[in-house]
Amino acid sequence: YIYDTENHLEKEIVIDATTSNHTGTKAIKITNDPIKVVISKKDVAKEGEIEGAKIVVYNYDETKKEKGEKVVEFTSKKEPFEYYLEPGVYALEETLAPASYQKLETTFVFEVEADGDVKLLDTYSDKNIISKDNKITIYNEVVVVPDTGSSSSIIYIVIGSILLLAGSGLIYFTIKRRLAQRI
Repeated sequence: YIYDTENHLEKEIVIDATTSNHTGTKAIKITNDPIKVVISKKDVAKEGEIEGAKIVVYNYDETKKEKGEKVVEFTSKKEPFEYYLEPGVYALEETLAPASYQKLETTFVFEVEADGDVKLLDTYSDKNIISKDNKITIYNEVVVVPDTGSSSSIIYIVIGSILLLAGSGLIYFTIKRRLAQRI
């Protein structure tokens, strides 16, 4: 395996060799087999990808337990994101959740192994992050926002206001009548 950080292309290597039958030079072509990591962003309840999440992958320093230099940043689309990574340790962070979804609170650490497998390194209580083979799947939950502008909310506000005014009026007239009786 020869890693070409520029373009993952074939490399030609020239080897000088001498055997009992031959002496000479031979060119051998070695093709990289880069490690493609797939990052998928899905809804917990539905199939299919979620669009609009901003995700950043960083190098990760295991000794310092901190993220390092940014490797790649992308916005999720209708298809899973694919990127070639060298074997090593990385941190993945969701910087912006898609509209109406809960943002991941945890930056999680994963390792890309030389055989192409991707494994999560920390034990996460968040079962919304799964790693299998060369794929990381992140499941998001929809945030339920109270419907504060609906007509039913307005009706409750109007009824409450009327009851409050009626109660205030009743108290006012009761006090006024009692004061008039004392005079």
